Amino acid sequence: MRTLTPVVLALLLVLSGCSGFPVIGTDSDPVTVTPAQVPTDGEKGMPPGVTESGISSVQTLIDAHREALANRSVAINSTYRIAVDDRTVGESNTTIRVAADRTAVSTVSKHTPSNATRETWTNETGFYSKGTQNGTDTYRHYNATRESLPQERSDSRLSMGIKSLLQKASNVSVEPISDDGSPDRYLLQGTQQRDEQSGFSSTNMTIQEGNLSAVIDENGFIREYEYERRQRNDTTIARVRTDVQFHVNATPPEQPAWVDKAENATRNAEQETEA
Repeated sequence: MRTLTPVVLALLLVLSGCSGFPVIGTDSDPVTVTPAQVPTDGEKGMPPGVTESGISSVQTLIDAHREALANRSVAINSTYRIAVDDRTVGESNTTIRVAADRTAVSTVSKHTPSNATRETWTNETGFYSKGTQNGTDTYRHYNATRESLPQERSDSRLSMGIKSLLQKASNVSVEPISDDGSPDRYLLQGTQQRDEQSGFSSTNMTIQEGNLSAVIDENGFIREYEYERRQRNDTTIARVRTDVQFHVNATPPEQPAWVDKAENATRNAEQETEA
């Protein structure tokens, strides 16, 4: 059996703790959707906040993306993959479903090589989770402290870190995608040249470069994007890739059958503590 290096172990630890969500920054700004700007005649059909030469306003584009998802059920598929020295060492696949009225959010994440599965359910009563590994299920339940809990969790998923990536992108190019579909679609590509610590303190790795590619329609709806960053230390090169697809008018989330077990397990644990 091949021995895992400290670098691989550290990267896998990050993967196992990310619940399938891309570790690519956060879009934590208040979600106040404003009407998208109307493009000028010279830029007819271009996405809001985007010109033929690049991005004129990241916030305008993000607002348009969120507006395209407003009052619609949304499904988000994401894949987070880690490769070290051209060998895949870990992968997480996640499906997120958000209700049209933002009162419920469900996620299902599957991880390899651990073969672990994590499911979550959030509604106005609280947050519930089920983790499965080696045939053992672990349940958790946290009561909602605010009625806005599902709204907050859904809002954080609707952009999935793309805003922070767009803000840091350079050498941005925009090209139309030629097909017979409607509305018009555009391929946006950009790079990130950085020399900073990756956050994996035990690996002493430095992020060297990143590449971003996104497909955006003329209304500003970001249909999908992929981001790959390369990081290295003296002995190892790692590539971390995130792929995300957004789907509107998707099958809405449904409360999983295991939620009652999660609530009961938490209640029993509280009773044992009190005793």
